Amino acid sequence: MIEVIYNENSEDKSKGKTSLRLPKNIRQIGNTEEDFKIYIEDYVVTFLNQLTEKDLSKIRVAILMGDAVENEGRYLFISGAIYVEDVVVDGEGVHFTDNIWSRIYENIKEYFDTLEIVGWYLSVPGFPIEMNENIKKVHINQFAGNMKVLMMHEPIEREEVFFRYENGIMKTISGYYIYYEKNNLMQTYMIDHRSENEEEIRKEEKADTATKHFRSLVQEKQEEIHKRKIMAFMYSVSSVLVMIVLIIGITMLNNYDKMTNMEKSLAILTKNAITEEVEQKKQEAENTQLEDGAQQTEENEDVAVSAGSGNLHAVAVETISGNVEPIANDNQQAADTDSSGNTEISNITEAPIATEVPAVTEAPAVTEIPVATEAPVATEPPKETEQSEEAAQASTEPQYYVIEKGDTLAKISIKVYNTKDMVSKICELNGIEDVDKIFIGQKILLP
Repeated sequence: MIEVIYNENSEDKSKGKTSLRLPKNIRQIGNTEEDFKIYIEDYVVTFLNQLTEKDLSKIRVAILMGDAVENEGRYLFISGAIYVEDVVVDGEGVHFTDNIWSRIYENIKEYFDTLEIVGWYLSVPGFPIEMNENIKKVHINQFAGNMKVLMMHEPIEREEVFFRYENGIMKTISGYYIYYEKNNLMQTYMIDHRSENEEEIRKEEKADTATKHFRSLVQEKQEEIHKRKIMAFMYSVSSVLVMIVLIIGITMLNNYDKMTNMEKSLAILTKNAITEEVEQKKQEAENTQLEDGAQQTEENEDVAVSAGSGNLHAVAVETISGNVEPIANDNQQAADTDSSGNTEISNITEAPIATEVPAVTEAPAVTEIPVATEAPVATEPPKETEQSEEAAQASTEPQYYVIEKGDTLAKISIKVYNTKDMVSKICELNGIEDVDKIFIGQKILLP
């Protein structure tokens, strides 16, 4: 709503058949009509607002008191209001009984004997302001006349609308004026009504105190029940948590044992693998040394063979030239100095020389001499040395055994050594702590 505050000149509005004094200090609410203007005093507005703000859940009804003036227009002045108590309001409308009217007239006589009834007031909290047939019927029956109004108020949204009956309809008046003047009548009524209301308020407060006490007791009991439920729930949850922790602890212990056994097995396998790798490297080093020794032996044999063939060639040359004795003597000396069986070679060479000297010119005698190289006596000792080295190597090489299904250390000891006494040595050599913890496919060293 648009509010405009201004002062009207009473002289301009006082023209007409009768003198009319308009209020000077006024405030305009909404858009007013030219032929019908409503002025409501500020004390009345204050009283009606206080009446409805006490309890926004109740419907309030009041009688509007004032003056109606016709002078080149119609003017309605509202300067008093009487609260209607115990009025019945239902779906059929507002019911004004005779008892209610009796109390209304008593208040009029006591407080507003110089004023007349100019309409009524209806406050309906939470409902939109609109006219219906029941309200219209109440207005026509109880407040007949085109100078009487109905002021409907919605206190939550703070909206108010005036209605007046004209030509068979309830016409809406959207604008009015609030004026400010000294109003002794309304002040007296408000003071007296406030004392009565204070007694009612005290009664209501006492009732509210008992109600609040009862509600507090109920609430405390509910809170206690709620706490008990929470404690029971927490106890159940804690019990479940304890069970879960126990289960987890047992599982971890079992897993720890399994992990420990697995670590031991891995350690044994790692140790066996390292041992096998070390032995393999040793074997490779020994094979390399044997190959180097065999190569050196072959070189020595080649040197010996070449030396032997040179001597034979010299013997053959001396034989051809006829110097038999010196050659024989030389061969004899060679035989004497050779302690490893070269005498046979000298004997072999002496026999052909003694028998075949006359046939000096024959070539076959020369070609048969190299045959003596087919029996290299000097090479026989290295073969014996090689055999002894192979035997020594075979004796030093580590022996392994791959565990098969159904094997035990006792069975392996009996199978290899024909006795069970080697079980402890097998365990010591392979780092086996438990004789029963061996695996299929595991490779172990044999002592």
